[in-house]
Amino acid sequence: MRVKLGLASAGVQLYFPLSPTLALSLMCPTHLEMMIDGIERIDRMLMGRLGDPGSLRAQRKEISSIVEALLTGAMTEVRPENVEHFNSLQVLEAERYVFSNKNDFSMVREMILRDNSVRRGTRLVEGSGHF
Repeated sequence: MRVKLGLASAGVQLYFPLSPTLALSLMCPTHLEMMIDGIERIDRMLMGRLGDPGSLRAQRKEISSIVEALLTGAMTEVRPENVEHFNSLQVLEAERYVFSNKNDFSMVREMILRDNSVRRGTRLVEGSGHF
């Protein structure tokens, strides 16, 4: 199977931590389409009185703020669990170094304890055997 990676790949998402409170996010337009579709589905559920209205409105608000940021280039806040997820992805994809402004690497240690292969980051192997 051939792996296709890069900025032009469908579904690509890039997150660049800039500081402890800021990250730059670049997303394939397919994610924007998916979020807009999600908002429309939530609206249909609310109109049909399906699901918990409070939870649905909260989800709609969160998704809408991300969509607005993507459309305007503005900043948006994310929940702490989103930040933790982004940080864990940085650990998983790290080739050599993980940085911390507080010298706190507990997340990295926990991830390695759960799965020792995390130590080496994601490795891609060229499939033709020529390299």
